[in-house]
Amino acid sequence: GRLDYFGIKEAEDYYEKLMGMAFSKMAELLKDNGLIVTYFAHSSPEAWIELIEAGWKRANLRVTKAWAFATESLQRVTARGKTALESSIVVVWRKKNREERRAGEYRDVYAEALERAKSEFNSAFKVGLTDADLFLSSMIGALSEFTSYDRVVRFGRELTSRDIVREAYAIATRVIANATEAIKSPEALFYLACKTIFRKYAKPKGQTTLVGVSGESIVLSSQDVITLSYGFLRAGSEEEKLGVRIFTGAKIIEPIERVKGAKVAQQKVFRLLEPLGSSLDEVKKLLGTRGIDPVKLVAGKRSLNTIDVLHILEYYARQGRTEFSKTYSELYAKCPSLVREAVECARVISEFTGDPESYLAKLVIEYVEGR
Repeated sequence: GRLDYFGIKEAEDYYEKLMGMAFSKMAELLKDNGLIVTYFAHSSPEAWIELIEAGWKRANLRVTKAWAFATESLQRVTARGKTALESSIVVVWRKKNREERRAGEYRDVYAEALERAKSEFNSAFKVGLTDADLFLSSMIGALSEFTSYDRVVRFGRELTSRDIVREAYAIATRVIANATEAIKSPEALFYLACKTIFRKYAKPKGQTTLVGVSGESIVLSSQDVITLSYGFLRAGSEEEKLGVRIFTGAKIIEPIERVKGAKVAQQKVFRLLEPLGSSLDEVKKLLGTRGIDPVKLVAGKRSLNTIDVLHILEYYARQGRTEFSKTYSELYAKCPSLVREAVECARVISEFTGDPESYLAKLVIEYVEGR
């Protein structure tokens, strides 16, 4: 009603305008070597977009550091089934120096942001940070490079705050997944990022985390799905729900119920569909759960994706070199790009210590390379 009374069309636009005015005034009063520190509880990438729009685009500031702190109850009813994080973020801003007040070409800035994200990831890992904090460190590293420019231009078009936040999320996911340039599909990047951040770099048992291991299964909240897929999925107003819809449809994840009790108190969470052992029966069971026919090399009514192909290759690798070679040739003739990407995913997974899929991935690489 107040929006109508004051003739404001969109609440988001009004909020961004006020945030921009506040940041601009703070920047005006800030000394050249001073800091602005903001604190906010973010529930989606939209919060980062609004913050970057106000601080970078309107006040000409640069993001230099950020930390996440657990501040919310894991059991609060208001967050059940929603994309709400249990942490708040502290972000540090500085004024740009004269050299930073420039336009940058996207390809060059992206390369700088990727290297900075890797550097921040390594630094965070060395001091003992885990899962979500490693992702945040990588993302902030990328954001720091993007926001060090006044403008970033791609194909003659200036990137918006939304664009650079999306790019930062995409870079952070790639860094976390340890993905090579050959790994590009959303399914592959998401799958690797889940396994890496929530198993290889998981918090020690007994610490609070959004994503945990139930038995041996990786369990994700809807916010985790959004975070790890946001940079790669293009959509309109439904983009926050898109990751959940795409990856459940592709059988990369499946919904499970984590909390018992009244329906209002139940939170929707998801299990990553992966081999939980290296036996042939385990892989066969997984293929059945994912709706894949390993004989006809189809995935029901949906098209095969990279992770489907990876698990088919692991299934036949467990049956020996002869069966693997026959199926590999058949799959390569049918979907060569998926097979190439699946093999690259197997290379990444084969290096994981303690992952139940690592042995299967090593077999795939061994047979592909003819060893």
